[in-house]
Amino acid sequence: MHEFPGCLGLECAREYSRIMESQWWPAKKLATQAFQRLRRVIIGAYESIPYYEKTFDRTGILPQQIRTPEDVALLPTLSKDDLRLHFSELKSTTALTQEARLARTSGSTGTPVQFYLARYVDEIEYAYLWRHWNWAGFNYGDRAVVIRGLRLEGTGDGNPPYKVDRENGRTNLYISSYHLNETNLHFYFQLMARFHPKIIRAYPSTLDILTRFAESFGHKVVSVQSIITASETLSDSVRDRAEGFWQCRIFDWYGQRERVAAIGQCECGNYHINEEYSYVELISLGDDLFEIVGSSFNNAVMPLLRYRTGDLARRLVHKCPCGRGLPALQRIEGRTSQMLLSTDGRWLFPSALQEVFESCSNIRMAQVIQKEQEYVEVRIVPANEFQEEERLRLSLKRLLGPDINLCFVYVSDIEPGRTGKRPLVVSHLPEPFS
Repeated sequence: MHEFPGCLGLECAREYSRIMESQWWPAKKLATQAFQRLRRVIIGAYESIPYYEKTFDRTGILPQQIRTPEDVALLPTLSKDDLRLHFSELKSTTALTQEARLARTSGSTGTPVQFYLARYVDEIEYAYLWRHWNWAGFNYGDRAVVIRGLRLEGTGDGNPPYKVDRENGRTNLYISSYHLNETNLHFYFQLMARFHPKIIRAYPSTLDILTRFAESFGHKVVSVQSIITASETLSDSVRDRAEGFWQCRIFDWYGQRERVAAIGQCECGNYHINEEYSYVELISLGDDLFEIVGSSFNNAVMPLLRYRTGDLARRLVHKCPCGRGLPALQRIEGRTSQMLLSTDGRWLFPSALQEVFESCSNIRMAQVIQKEQEYVEVRIVPANEFQEEERLRLSLKRLLGPDINLCFVYVSDIEPGRTGKRPLVVSHLPEPFS
């Protein structure tokens, strides 16, 4: 058993111990347990959540009628629009208010939604993250460079923001994802070389900035054993470039704030659905593509049932040689957004826009199009009467620079791209350090 950080809580430690064993169970045993847990969630949702009581009664389906995995398809799916429209009816009437926190998301979709999470959900989440990090060869106390959107204060010595964290067994070098310009990256690479990390944890976008910069300027860093990416879709081009330069494997992780699915890449390069975490269905869209639809196991405050993530996957046609009983996928095909360039030359990851849009409740969809370094078009599909343009303008100027020229365009829809997805960021600029 790998050592586990006790600072993450007793609930997390228990879940971690359980799933480190269950990952090796036979596939049939894992699937049976997952379905039984889903049945309990469905029964509880019908008894305590007004939206599901009405939905079940309207469709004439009782929870007790869901007896086999095939029966799950009798239940309607839940879309982001459904979550937005029926938000107040989706909260449990029996959950205590102090057990819930309000969470929001926009992320790569540009479609803000809000929902309640039980306070222990994040604790459970870390058990699965740590199991995935173990697959990547990362253990408690190993050195990691982390470049994942953390806002850091300046050091006061004229250098760009960074932080070394050696508390609770961690040994992390945190690099600011908001300060990635040419001058600062030279400094950050010097820090990394002195730090000797075992792994890098990054967004695909921030990893690509690091890789492109290093290739352009000939930086060499002490070799890392593996790279862990998450929170954005990892494209083939970013993976190939990074694995070629860093000479190690990337272990990608898929999840979302709604906590309805968790999928991690193993040492054989395949993605595994964490079947102990939630109930995941793959709904066929044709052309060997499947939409990821998930149902919460751990969020009693607002369990989302058959929630449509909008993200796509391709099945694995053979059994993964790693030997785990967890269902395997070939790849994840979510929304791929491009990077933004601030007026002072900082490259910004697309989910930096999370904080810009997540407080806006009257947006159905949004898209940011950067046509020039100093000119950005913001397309908005309003949900109701929209009166938040000035707030958005100020937030975008804080992010992209006070001299950025912003043009707001209100539309009835945002045209999907080639894959049918609507990226949050579209850039007409050259790639970083190209």
